[in-house]
Amino acid sequence: MPGIVNQQYPWEVTVTQGPAGAEAWLVVDSYTPTLTADIAANDSDKTITVTALRIWQPLTIHVSLTSTATVGNRQMTVLFTDAADNVIARAHAGLVQAASLTYSYTFGMNLSTDYTLIGTQANVSLPLCVLPAGYKIRVYDSAAIDAAADDMTVQLMVLERAT
Repeated sequence: MPGIVNQQYPWEVTVTQGPAGAEAWLVVDSYTPTLTADIAANDSDKTITVTALRIWQPLTIHVSLTSTATVGNRQMTVLFTDAADNVIARAHAGLVQAASLTYSYTFGMNLSTDYTLIGTQANVSLPLCVLPAGYKIRVYDSAAIDAAADDMTVQLMVLERAT
């Protein structure tokens, strides 16, 4: 029997399982949309760790970066690592941000990467990753121009489920 989409929670797929002639039981593989954020505007290097007993599939990462007057080109990067900081995937914005500017970056599934700005907005494609508890998502200026003084906020939308 094919999966049945739950109209109230379309991210849940319910399938009836069981051998022929036996009483069937329901299997629900439920991912819940969850927003995780670090909105302290205090630096340009933030790491968000997948919480205990959870699995995350990142959908979008919205970043707002306000650069100080310190001269240099910032390069926004998202790094996916395991718990021991081994890199498993990476996404770079295809453009740089100079001093004294505020840009918004949307890293997301199925976005085409724009190497130009639309106003002050850039879009960057994310690789498909499913991250178990303890894995990390680091959002940072890989050029580290003024990491302690630039102001960055991060809003991370993930599909989350229990392990």
